Amino acid sequence: MSNVNYKAAHADERRAAEETAEAAMEGAHPGARTAAGNGPHIQNLVGEALRESSDLARKEFSLFKAEMAESVKSLFLGIAMMMGAAVFAIGAIILLTEALVKWLATVVNSEALAALIVGGVLAAIAIGLGLYGKSAFSSFSLTPERTMRSIKRDTRVISERVS
Repeated sequence: MSNVNYKAAHADERRAAEETAEAAMEGAHPGARTAAGNGPHIQNLVGEALRESSDLARKEFSLFKAEMAESVKSLFLGIAMMMGAAVFAIGAIILLTEALVKWLATVVNSEALAALIVGGVLAAIAIGLGLYGKSAFSSFSLTPERTMRSIKRDTRVISERVS
């Protein structure tokens, strides 16, 4: 091998070693620079985008799980408390209804008429409460609002980065 070829081969090896050292100091892959040394390859950009997308999806899913767990827990706690209150309310209503019918029977001089009057009033109250409860449940949603906002924001940021 001639002296000129030997020096050229060593110069190429030295350049490659310097490029590898620079890339290592920057935290990049040693082959991440182009021949001209002017930036990362498209494959590395795509790989980085895929890693970031995977991390983002993992974080979004964990936010979704946390939000859904919180919503379901609140729903079950509310239902359990309503059932407990209903048990005690039914007992109280039975006793109060019996007392009201007996009192009203002394006023109208008919136990049957008193029972009809009290039963009609209680039926009207039950219908009103039922309609109110139906409207309260219809406004309740298990939709993960924070997750949806976060996904929309992430989609907007990614589309801005791509363009």
